[in-house]
Amino acid sequence: MEFQDIKLANGANLLLVPRKDTEAITLLVQVGVGSRNESDEIAGISHFLEHLLFDGTKKRPTAETISRELDSLGAEYNAYPLEDITGYHIKAASEHFEKIADILSDMLINSNFEEKEIEKERRVIIEEIKMREDIPVSHVHNIFAEGIYAGTTLGRRIGGFIKTIESIDKEKLLDYK
Repeated sequence: MEFQDIKLANGANLLLVPRKDTEAITLLVQVGVGSRNESDEIAGISHFLEHLLFDGTKKRPTAETISRELDSLGAEYNAYPLEDITGYHIKAASEHFEKIADILSDMLINSNFEEKEIEKERRVIIEEIKMREDIPVSHVHNIFAEGIYAGTTLGRRIGGFIKTIESIDKEKLLDYK
């Protein structure tokens, strides 16, 4: 596979993987933090931040503004937290590269972190945690990880725990960001 590894002036690494078989482009930003970087008191904060970055910026003040703009481009977009990274991606027609780069960088750099959005996402994440606890394979995975990686952050649930999600406030989010 042909690719270019580019180091940007701001220190970020850009991996460019051209594909001749598609007219789409995927912009994926992987931030080098995940559940293994979290203390016990803020377990799940990477997941919390991942949710909040879609909830508005100075330039795009609401989640609806962001989603409408992305939807108008026919874009697919999502994010995910893992143990050692949190990824954010947007896929659209290659002609929209500059626009999706602007949107994603705006989300990563200029998110609002409004109290009402923090409370909304807190409720969403707590429901996600409850839902995962009701899925047998997720429950077994959690037990396995907690056993095999006991005493390390790798054994912790990526999404956090209800107790820790309830305790994370705006100050903790901004400190972690």
